Amino acid sequence: MADIEDVLGQVVRAQRTVEVCVRGDLAEKVRHLHDELADAMLYDLDHNEEDTAPEVRARIEEAKAEADAATVTFTVQAVPATEWRRLVMEHPPADDDLDGWRWNVETFPPAALAAACSDPVMDELQADRLAEALSNAQWEKLFGAVLAVNLADDIPKFAGGIEGLLTSVPSSTTAPDTESLTASS
Repeated sequence: MADIEDVLGQVVRAQRTVEVCVRGDLAEKVRHLHDELADAMLYDLDHNEEDTAPEVRARIEEAKAEADAATVTFTVQAVPATEWRRLVMEHPPADDDLDGWRWNVETFPPAALAAACSDPVMDELQADRLAEALSNAQWEKLFGAVLAVNLADDIPKFAGGIEGLLTSVPSSTTAPDTESLTASS
């Protein structure tokens, strides 16, 4: 029989890191540069001149470096169950909530992020300002991690049987199944 004090001593709440590039303009810049690279590569094939593609590749690498520098890593951690329930109760759904949310979709997400984000640490006002500044896709990625560590299973279902998964995958030295080589009718 397990001793509850031993169990309590083992508890480590789930956490997840999420990378968010806060410079949304760089995605369009990189996309445009990739189009420019395709054009440059075609031009280089058709013309007996000095290649233009390497210069465009260099600009793509610079843009990627800009994006890396503008990427913030957020660490979110599951909050204790009692605190989560308190947060939900403090942010009840609006009376006109037709989608059946358990919480207020406007006020709960920033409060939950403030409670769960361990790096960078922020208060609810700062989390709300962050929600206002980010795109919906960026915000959903971040809030999705908060929901994942607080509402989803924190251990993948296959974790206990990963050895079985690895041994069932054919290796490159495994002979192919001869039936798979025959034509099907």
